[in-house]
Amino acid sequence: MERLESRFPVNPKSSGLITFETPGLVLSMHVRYDREKGILQFNQQAAIEALARSRGILDLKPRSLPISTQVELTKLTKAEVDPIDYLSIVGSCLHFAQVSRPDTAFTTGMLSRHSATPGQDHESGELFI
Repeated sequence: MERLESRFPVNPKSSGLITFETPGLVLSMHVRYDREKGILQFNQQAAIEALARSRGILDLKPRSLPISTQVELTKLTKAEVDPIDYLSIVGSCLHFAQVSRPDTAFTTGMLSRHSATPGQDHESGELFI
């Protein structure tokens, strides 16, 4: 953990202490490691739920796919929503897709294409399910 802190800013909520017996929290991931059983698990449920809660979509009905491949998002010439807020959401989704939710990579990629001029449709909670 000291090596990580020397190179990157570390969230004080990160436990930094991950042993075979005790799971830990690093980079929004609950890490469980059991060498004897050959288990290494990353769980980001709390971080994903926190993002969903902040966007007001926690209670929406889950879907089998995050977004249909038939959906075509409109390319805008002017942003309808705050691009910084939108980039924060997309950045979180990119992290989730890379670490524990590869099933969301297609949706995240589609949404990232609209980072410069995001609109209401791009930020709609139903796309993030």
